[in-house]
Amino acid sequence: MPKNLKQLPKIKESISFIYVERCRIEQDAMAIAKWDKDGGKTSIPIANITCLLLGPGTVITHAAIKAIADCGCSVVWCGEGDTRFYAYGRGETRNGKNLILQARLCMNQELHMKVVYKMYTMRFGEKVTAGLNLNQLRGIEGVRMKKAYALAAKQTGVAWKTRDLGKNKEWNELSPLDKALIHSNKLLYAICSSVIVSMGFSTGLGFIHTGRSESFAYDIADLYKAETTIPASFEAVKIAEETGEDIEVLVRKQCRKYFHTKKLMKRIPKDLLTLFDVDEDQTDEPDSELWNGGEETVKTGSWNLSKLLDKDNADGCNGDGESK
Repeated sequence: MPKNLKQLPKIKESISFIYVERCRIEQDAMAIAKWDKDGGKTSIPIANITCLLLGPGTVITHAAIKAIADCGCSVVWCGEGDTRFYAYGRGETRNGKNLILQARLCMNQELHMKVVYKMYTMRFGEKVTAGLNLNQLRGIEGVRMKKAYALAAKQTGVAWKTRDLGKNKEWNELSPLDKALIHSNKLLYAICSSVIVSMGFSTGLGFIHTGRSESFAYDIADLYKAETTIPASFEAVKIAEETGEDIEVLVRKQCRKYFHTKKLMKRIPKDLLTLFDVDEDQTDEPDSELWNGGEETVKTGSWNLSKLLDKDNADGCNGDGESK
């Protein structure tokens, strides 16, 4: 496995996701492969994949997990047909600069609000007036989403009035469209989470959404729902009504089509960098530093005790407590 992250494909060049179930996954040379119950083998170029979804009946070896981690791919353990989210394994991220920047913007109220305005500007496709408050912005966003639902309903002929998810409703009580939207949005959240983590940001430090470990993934996913998961869900329901095919399988197919045609894997990294005013991906090996009070840091191994104490004859050591 390449130890230098620059040898791995950029996240924007990766395949969005692959879902597997009822198979065995093992390391295969520099990648992984899956074996079906009939013995058939399929190689998986894991370095080119952003998120691997593991459904029920999947057995995976320790060596395969190591290969996946070395390639920076995220792993999600989910229910059949990606209907449930159980757990995930993060991809490899070594540089903490983007995370520190995100935390600084999130925790400063003025900077936080600037990011919120940027997010709504990206959603609306036009600059948001700074005088608008959050309630007004949410109202405009609500109108935009209703128009997206109405357009998809008109184009597909699938009836729609409003989403009815009711807190006490069981899964089998939901309409086919609501189920399709839940499926498709989960796929989008998984992809956004993979990109966010792969670029060194945190999914938990949200700006519009807050309080959940996936809050920032929800923020980013909302930038693309109107052009991806909403039309994909309506089309999946239409095809299911005409053919009787499984709605969950159709949702995955339609989402894959929209994620590809809308170039999501190229856009998400670019939009993240634009959102935080970052010039390029943090792919260099990070320097190991120590906090030195205020805004200052010092690199481990680059200082010694004599400099801090201003005593020329004092014994020095590096930041790890080793002799210089």
